Amino acid sequence: MSHLQDFLNVLTPAEIAKVGKIRIIGVEKAVLDIFLANRNKVEPNAEEIAKQLEITHTHYYKICSMLLDKIYTGLIPERGYELMLFLSQKDLYGHFTHEVLLFEKTIDQHSDLNLEEFYYNVFMLLQKVSAADMDEELLFKYGKKYLENKKNKTLGDEMMVQSCVLNTKLTLLKATKKKIEIAHEVAKELHVIEQKLEKENHPKANYYLNKALSTYYHQTVGDPQTVIKYQEKNISLYNDNKGMFDASLLVQSKCRIAEMQYMNSNYEQAFESYSTIFEQYKTELESDFYHQSRFAQLAIITEKNQKAIQIIDQYFGMYVEGKKQGPGTMGALLYAKYYMFKDPEQSNKYVQIAKRLINKNIFVQYEYEIRMLENIYFALIDDVKTARALVKRNLKFMYSKGLNLRNSDLIYVMVLLQEIVKPHFASYRFGVRLKAKYASLQKSYAIIYGKIITILIDKYEVKPREMA
Repeated sequence: MSHLQDFLNVLTPAEIAKVGKIRIIGVEKAVLDIFLANRNKVEPNAEEIAKQLEITHTHYYKICSMLLDKIYTGLIPERGYELMLFLSQKDLYGHFTHEVLLFEKTIDQHSDLNLEEFYYNVFMLLQKVSAADMDEELLFKYGKKYLENKKNKTLGDEMMVQSCVLNTKLTLLKATKKKIEIAHEVAKELHVIEQKLEKENHPKANYYLNKALSTYYHQTVGDPQTVIKYQEKNISLYNDNKGMFDASLLVQSKCRIAEMQYMNSNYEQAFESYSTIFEQYKTELESDFYHQSRFAQLAIITEKNQKAIQIIDQYFGMYVEGKKQGPGTMGALLYAKYYMFKDPEQSNKYVQIAKRLINKNIFVQYEYEIRMLENIYFALIDDVKTARALVKRNLKFMYSKGLNLRNSDLIYVMVLLQEIVKPHFASYRFGVRLKAKYASLQKSYAIIYGKIITILIDKYEVKPREMA
């Protein structure tokens, strides 16, 4: 997809209205009108447009480039960092990195530019991209550039950059399901930094170290209380050094604590916490797809149906329509989970959208969920033959990726489903382990699947008296 089409697809109605007010005339206006008419559809054919407008291919592509530049200026007149921030928030990684490189080429023309601040800002933005776009090497490169331009550099500054890079490594390890031993080695490095920082008065370094350790104890260890401990330290750091931190960092810490309430099975409390945070910090959470998805999922779990669909529509609707790989896949899966309890056909429609959008090399967790939701769909519509065939295939796939009965609730969901679609199924025949796991699913991070398993048990159960 071209940069112009990709960009137009993720603009809000208000932003599209602003585009309409930009002074664009002649053949450029004709090209823009064609692109606007095809938003969220198949990209216009370059050859056909060039022929229709009687211009060369080279001229057509130049027009597209000029249009994108004019629209950038129309929406973000100040350009520079503000444009980079806007592109990052829209999950337009290619646009964002291209703009950074272009700006760097003209950096000598900005005599009043604070290079330390510029490279710090780019370094921070690179950590906010989706897992599909995270680049550990690029992050390290800009962290190094920041340190090279840092005035009065200290050990704390170096430790901050190192903690940020290690946090990104942990996030990528989780997304790609790499060996857990690597994550433990990263944690050892973080604890060494923790010891060094005990003698350093560097709030930012401590903040990002705590953030990285939170990632480890959340994603690798699964210890909500330790995560909360580190996030509470960060809230104290923020409150004691308000002039040093962006408000979004406080919001992140509060959101992570709310997520740990979710992880601790305090669903109503977590939902209320997220509700308060999203009400107080709308601007800071506008592009936080991760916590938006947690909020939506909690609304589904606590059966706040109207709120659930409102959150999904508001934060993910345009990315699903615009076929954006990261947030689009996330949104499609949320729609699928929402409709799974109401309309299996509609749920499956979104599963198939997620299937087309997913980057299988990065979003391994999404791949599991797509397979599970598709399998559940066939069980819900009474296509037992397909459900049985799929569950066998899907379990084999998940085992091949390193999931097993000791390390994954998702495997248990599939094992339970396998039992349910067997002939003459009766839940009283569950073994001790399956009974215990079924009960724990009702109070776990995967409770959505626990709820649907309950529906399927009621649907397929052959009561003892009926078997007599």
